[in-house]
Amino acid sequence: MPWLTASNRSSEQMSDTGYFESFDRQKLDPTDKDGFKSAMVDFCRTNTMAADALLAGNVEMLGLENLKEKFGPNWTKVRGKVHLLTETIIKKIITPNDVYVLANAEQFIVLFGRCDKATANMKARQIAKEVNRRLHGSGTDSGFDGVTVKSMVFEIPRDEPEKLTDVKALAQTVEETRQQKQAEETEAFEQARESIKLVYWPITNIRKRLVSMYRAELSIPDGMMPEVGSETGALECAMDIAVIQLASMMLKEAPKARPFLMLPLHMDSLINKQFRESLLVELKNLPDWAERRLVLYIQGIDDDAPQTVLHNNFAYISPFCAGFVGGFSRKFKRAGQLQGAGLIGTGCSASDATGITPSLVEEMSNFVVNNHDGRNRTFLFDAPDLDTATTARKVHYDYVDGRGVAPPLGAFGPVFKIA
Repeated sequence: MPWLTASNRSSEQMSDTGYFESFDRQKLDPTDKDGFKSAMVDFCRTNTMAADALLAGNVEMLGLENLKEKFGPNWTKVRGKVHLLTETIIKKIITPNDVYVLANAEQFIVLFGRCDKATANMKARQIAKEVNRRLHGSGTDSGFDGVTVKSMVFEIPRDEPEKLTDVKALAQTVEETRQQKQAEETEAFEQARESIKLVYWPITNIRKRLVSMYRAELSIPDGMMPEVGSETGALECAMDIAVIQLASMMLKEAPKARPFLMLPLHMDSLINKQFRESLLVELKNLPDWAERRLVLYIQGIDDDAPQTVLHNNFAYISPFCAGFVGGFSRKFKRAGQLQGAGLIGTGCSASDATGITPSLVEEMSNFVVNNHDGRNRTFLFDAPDLDTATTARKVHYDYVDGRGVAPPLGAFGPVFKIA
């Protein structure tokens, strides 16, 4: 089977690309057109689960764009070592049924022959995590999300196998599939855009018994949006852009507004370079005074996210706001280790609470005890009833909102005292 054979490229070329000589039959050689074509056709036709698996999304793309951005002008000097490291880890994790290829200087594509979508994605994330660990250390504060993972879904073109018979065609198919998937995930949202608006939750400063901050939230008519999030993150990014656009119009109409405004953004939108650049375009349109009154509520942060992951991503958007509140689970307990990332508060949600139980009270209390450090403030969002809001006050949260405090308002409200 004509998988990769040793090439006659110069050592200088190999060190420049990182694609070193190998007799590994799982590694496709993009420079050997006939061998690549034969290998791809054979993989697609003979692997018993290839067609079903690829349809299910077991094509994983490992992107090195963040690393290129981090290393800057030095990228050309280090990329060979990064490629070799990534390739070494890929070979440790994939099985004899899988193949991979270095599509270009910033992208590996791995095709898992006998994995379902979930397993393929898990293995790809395992590869990315290990590469990141090797590059930036294993300590809690030393991580960097340098290698990104994107799952792809496309059908094997059995009637036109030549579509996947060179690396350019494979990469193009992957990119077209990604774009198509993103468009599908945002279609319902775009159709509902005219009926989408912002509502504003009053946030109570418990100690001062004062409402001086409002949390914006998209209000979308029931039945117009999928119940689960998107696979590519495109839907969440579209929602973040809509939040910024609607808030920008409101801020421009209320230049003398006294309260702070908290806008929700998804962490995945910041980590993904494509999405982050889209957010930056919108953030630049905010009025200048927003940087003094705007707080960004970053949702979906992993509880074990290293400080540098937050710092590196928050740095892009910090010029446009007064600070960040991180959204974590109620079991989070590391706020003291995340100093310097721009966090002025850590928050958790009580939206799933169905009543006050001992376990809920313990989680709420532990969150405050473990995260109320220095100038960091603790937030409880989405308190569903008065009992939950009262419990938040008893266990000493600094801020709380939700229906247990006050209903959402249709307009950005004033500063006011509460009884």
